Amino acid sequence: MNALNPNTTLCNGKYEILKTLGQGAFGIAYMAERTDNCEKVCIKEFFMKPDSNSSWNFRLEDGMTVSCADDEIIKSTIEKYRGKFKKEAQKLQKVNDTRVVKVYEYFEENNTSYYSMELIDGDNLAEYIKKVKLSEDDSIKIIKDVALALKTLHDNKILHLDIKPKNIMRRNNGDIILIDFGVSKVFDERGNVESSSVSISGLTPGYSPMEQIDFDGNFAPTLDIYALGATFYTLLTGKIPPKAEKILPNKLYPKFIEENLNGYDDNVISVVKRAMNPGIEDRYQCVDKFIKAINTAIGKENENKSKKQPKIPHILMWLILGVILSFIIVSIYDKKHKYRELVQEQKEIKEQIEQIEQNKSHNEKITSEILNYSNTIRSNINTINNKIRVLINYESIDEDLAEQINNEVLNIYELQENNKQLIKLANERLRVNAVNNQEITNYISELVNMINETDSSIISLKRYLITKTTY
Repeated sequence: MNALNPNTTLCNGKYEILKTLGQGAFGIAYMAERTDNCEKVCIKEFFMKPDSNSSWNFRLEDGMTVSCADDEIIKSTIEKYRGKFKKEAQKLQKVNDTRVVKVYEYFEENNTSYYSMELIDGDNLAEYIKKVKLSEDDSIKIIKDVALALKTLHDNKILHLDIKPKNIMRRNNGDIILIDFGVSKVFDERGNVESSSVSISGLTPGYSPMEQIDFDGNFAPTLDIYALGATFYTLLTGKIPPKAEKILPNKLYPKFIEENLNGYDDNVISVVKRAMNPGIEDRYQCVDKFIKAINTAIGKENENKSKKQPKIPHILMWLILGVILSFIIVSIYDKKHKYRELVQEQKEIKEQIEQIEQNKSHNEKITSEILNYSNTIRSNINTINNKIRVLINYESIDEDLAEQINNEVLNIYELQENNKQLIKLANERLRVNAVNNQEITNYISELVNMINETDSSIISLKRYLITKTTY
């Protein structure tokens, strides 16, 4: 894992590492203790590990100093994300909300970056709801706290972009805390993304909306609002919502919400349906409107509960009424029961017919989507090859050309990464939707070979450019 050893001290001896809590793509989290007052804290260290098979950072023999491969592209990428790590830590340090995890300080040491934050005693909601079935009132209270925390972030020009039960902590005293800002984005006063990356590096099936999966660079509060609605759905039902890419093709919206929330207050169901609407413009456009809808739902629910019950008449009147009703119920029960059976049969036949009609065009739709992916991949590969042909014509690379060439190479990397994501999505569409089309399968295999060949060309390009660098 390349983690620091227990008993290691940081920040001029201010913190002592107790144990490693975990590692993600951009850092390692530790439980630590302040040496001056024994307060337990969490420390996050910037340490890039893009996937389980590679680690761009590594430690030197002293077991502490962080270094990276002698590759200008890797160095440039690491510095870009390290700058984002610093900027977001400093932004979060200024956030003052008891519902958002508190960041204490940012510091640099061991040739990398760190920040310390509060250590929360309790479970994340994904674990908590496995042990406890939440009531409707408890779910409403929790989601309102999460929404208020999210409002604070949006007011501070921060999009979280990964709202889900796992990233919401419940203290042992019941307080709700929003955590994990690994994929968050910081904005300036004009609403532009301050970090140099305009992509979203993390997606959570069931909680990420469709526009976050097929991301076009448009950052908006509605990304977080969809995830907020999906989290509310999970708190109420204990279930993870369907993946966004399945909802429209399979006509699941709003059916899956209505069926799984059957019996809940209509106003609560309405909040979930609007927050999770696949249409961006049909969702709540800001967290304030979501909170207002939650407050309205709470008010109407309390109003219904507080309505006075009718006065109980004399016991004898109830007995007489009960006898009369018994005769009426017995006389109509058989007819009503048969009628319900007939209605249910008709409903099932109708659903079977609709399913048959949907299946007729299902494979054609999936095939069409995959062909669209392939067109994008081929276009990307053509662009990459054109850029490579231009770059290999340089006889020498001086300092004036270096930045221009570096930007071109980074663009090649991004195009190739997009190709791999599209291939992954195409294979997932075939697998999940059980499409059996050998022609499409062979077509995808051909695209995979093209991508692999492009990988080889990119590697050769890197080696060539290194040999032509003159400064």
